[in-house]
Amino acid sequence: MQRLIIFLFLLCVCFQQLYAQQVNSNRGTEFFVGYGHNQLFSTNSQDMVLYLSAEQAATVRVT
Repeated sequence: MQRLIIFLFLLCVCFQQLYAQQVNSNRGTEFFVGYGHNQLFSTNSQDMVLYLSAEQAATVRVT
């Protein structure tokens, strides 16, 4: 009986995690940029380059 309860609990947790991983499109609304240590700035310039793309001509403002 205890194994059945644990199995049902784990089954519910797995489906909860799958729902949490649902991909939502943020096309044209919000964009998040991380500034981490994954890029080597050898000259210590600390400059970040953003590459943006669009399906149609667009005006982009970064604030």
